[in-house]
Amino acid sequence: MAAAAVLSPPRKNPPMTSAGAFDLTVPEYRPAEIKTYHKATYPRLAPEKSGFKGEGKTVLVTAGATGIGYSIAESFAKAGIAHLVIIQRRQEVLDEAKAKLGKEFPKLKITTYAASVTDYPKVSAILKEVGQIDVLIPNAAATHPMVPTKDLSTADLDNVFATNVTSPHYMISEFLKSPHTGPKTVIYVSSAAAQFAMATNSIYGASKAAANALITQFARDAAESDVVVQTYHPGAIATPLSKAAGIPDGMLEFEDVRLPGDFAVWLASPEAVFLSGRFVWAQWDVDDLLSLKGRTEKDDYFLTQSIDVGNALPFSAGSAQRTEACAMLARAWSRMVQASEQNEADALEAMGKRVFGDALFQTAMMYAAMTASGKLSHGPLSPTKLI
Repeated sequence: MAAAAVLSPPRKNPPMTSAGAFDLTVPEYRPAEIKTYHKATYPRLAPEKSGFKGEGKTVLVTAGATGIGYSIAESFAKAGIAHLVIIQRRQEVLDEAKAKLGKEFPKLKITTYAASVTDYPKVSAILKEVGQIDVLIPNAAATHPMVPTKDLSTADLDNVFATNVTSPHYMISEFLKSPHTGPKTVIYVSSAAAQFAMATNSIYGASKAAANALITQFARDAAESDVVVQTYHPGAIATPLSKAAGIPDGMLEFEDVRLPGDFAVWLASPEAVFLSGRFVWAQWDVDDLLSLKGRTEKDDYFLTQSIDVGNALPFSAGSAQRTEACAMLARAWSRMVQASEQNEADALEAMGKRVFGDALFQTAMMYAAMTASGKLSHGPLSPTKLI
């Protein structure tokens, strides 16, 4: 499998704002084409204008009674869905959410279940009872105390991975195997923590990175079907989970909770199908995202959770033209080898190593040769710094 630079490299900490909070708006955390970073919802994302057709549809949201999940549920209700299903552990918050949503959307059928997403027999029973579901949104998440990795227990790891990885895998698998007429959409609520290497966020970040990779594979498995599998970072949102994690006051500049809700509806629209299997942020302007469609069609690894070769080898930020030139030169070298033009190939190899460095050009040669021999199925390495 080819390695490619696809997400911004893990950083020990994000940069800081003048107010002393982590700054997630910096350009290095997004593709160059994404010019606008939104901290609040905006007219282009209005659920009733998103292009998603809610008539007759059923949407299931886990942890949909509070925080980000409630925002998602409310946005889909605004989009005119027929049936909203919410799974959450606490009955009292389910009752509150149902009453509030029922008052705002009197024509909406609302069904709630008090259950843990890691109670797999219960989850299976719920899915069977609900019947056809059009949009599944695994939003429930678990975190751990913000302490150094060595101070976290195996129980912490088991709990976080069970909720953030194993449970979504189980629920998505059951959903995709169930009888259905028409398209199916999955929207996994992930986190930018998958991109950071912070000592106090280690297990949570690792679980979200694992889930992103899982979502990409679900999408690839379903590439020739009418199934769309999305994953996104909802933003820096004040929620019961962030409070439980013990995030200190001022550590983050919190954003509008309506933004990830409205963005989820857009992800379920026909406009966003090209992002299936890709990891994006709710803060990225949707028209800027649409400009990336051609790029996603050409690069299997763009916006996926994979190895950032640019962080392991001497690729410099902003060196897209340089590294693309390196890959092109390596492919030329490979063609010369195949044509038994060894003297020319040796001269080109010497030049490539002199210009790009031994490690970089040697790696590019290896991938070019593997592609030429048919050992790689996703095309030659293009070691471009994508973000």
